[in-house]
Amino acid sequence: MLEGKSVLVAGIGPGLGRSIAKAATAAGADVALVARRQGPLDELAADLAPTGRQVVTVAGDVTVAADCARIAASVTDAFGGLDALVYNAYAPSLGTTLVDADLDEWRQVMEVNAFGALELLRPLLPTLAERQGSVVLINTRQLRRPTNGAYVMSKGALMAIGQVLAHELGPSGIRVNSVVPGWMWAAPVEDYFTRQAAAGGPSIEAQYDAVAGDFPLRRLPTADDVANSVVFLASDQAAAITGQALDVNAGEIFT
Repeated sequence: MLEGKSVLVAGIGPGLGRSIAKAATAAGADVALVARRQGPLDELAADLAPTGRQVVTVAGDVTVAADCARIAASVTDAFGGLDALVYNAYAPSLGTTLVDADLDEWRQVMEVNAFGALELLRPLLPTLAERQGSVVLINTRQLRRPTNGAYVMSKGALMAIGQVLAHELGPSGIRVNSVVPGWMWAAPVEDYFTRQAAAGGPSIEAQYDAVAGDFPLRRLPTADDVANSVVFLASDQAAAITGQALDVNAGEIFT
């Protein structure tokens, strides 16, 4: 689905970012990997080496304009252009309410989760327009059931950004869509269930069943399930789709 294309994945950690990069290379793409630290990038690049696809790693901070310009230059120099940007970088919830919040800390969450997408996209616009490319923004189920102030507000802004940019960039041929994962059976959730069980709570299996039991599909989506949805939206199979949000949640929430 992505044969001959190049994809930049921003936000490489132990979970979804890795799965997106692996799904993109499996679909035939060359990939650029972006994160703040070089270590995880080198580890994933080594894992992807057997695919035979070109892999570029660039460490940088998506909230810093100079870093984003450097990332864009490195990627376009390596690939001659870019076909898709997947924005998976995020700052997690601070777990504070408005009453207790340090609003400067909330602003930092907004900087990564919302403005970081704009900062990274801006220097990539010329090559994405030239390639009639795609932008895929990774959002969260918490947007559908808001519980964590700063995180949900920042992701709400990211959803609006996707819709505004789909309208603004459509005439230049750039598509912009969002993927909204639900509960996801990947490292963060597995680790959470493990800690709960170790602290005397229900077993991992019981916690899984309790969460998934009310979902129509009776299971949690995997990181690979979500990554496959990203590949679809980045591909020419979705050439007429823009401004949309695709929920990947095993039926937990209907939108």
